[in-house]
Amino acid sequence: MKTTKVIIKNIDPNNPYKGAYTKIFNILNKDRIFTEAYETDASVGVVGTEYHLEISELLDADEYEKIEKIKNVVSINEVY
Repeated sequence: MKTTKVIIKNIDPNNPYKGAYTKIFNILNKDRIFTEAYETDASVGVVGTEYHLEISELLDADEYEKIEKIKNVVSINEVY
């Protein structure tokens, strides 16, 4: 399965799903009609003050650029 791994720094361990996490999925699911990107079971989750997120799909160029600009996103890697 092809996936995308994203690391978000400076998350709130008590509520890691706000901020950058929410913005990422708003970008990914904005123009999708028949499919929806989701966090895979292989996601590591919270590690200290970082969120290690594995997304179910590869990003297109537009999505990559938008996610790359989100504050606290420190890494985006495609996994084949």
